[in-house]
Amino acid sequence: MTRCSINQYLIDVRINKSKDLLITMSVTETAFEVGFNNSAYFSTVFKKQTGKTPKEYQQSIASAGNG
Repeated sequence: MTRCSINQYLIDVRINKSKDLLITMSVTETAFEVGFNNSAYFSTVFKKQTGKTPKEYQQSIASAGNG
C-alpha cells in the first residue's frame, strides 16, 4: 500500500467525486460542491490529477456519450 498525506487523500477523494458531478454540473458548481472555494484552483488540481482540465473532461464525457 502506498502511503500518502491526508491532504493528498482528500484531493483524490474530491477529484474522484468531481468526475461524477461534472457530468451534470458546471465546473464552478462542482468545485464548490467538492470543497474547493476557488474554481481556478480546482481546475489546476483537477488537471494535475487527471491530465485534463474539467472542461476537457466534460467534453470527453459528452463526446463519448454521443459515439
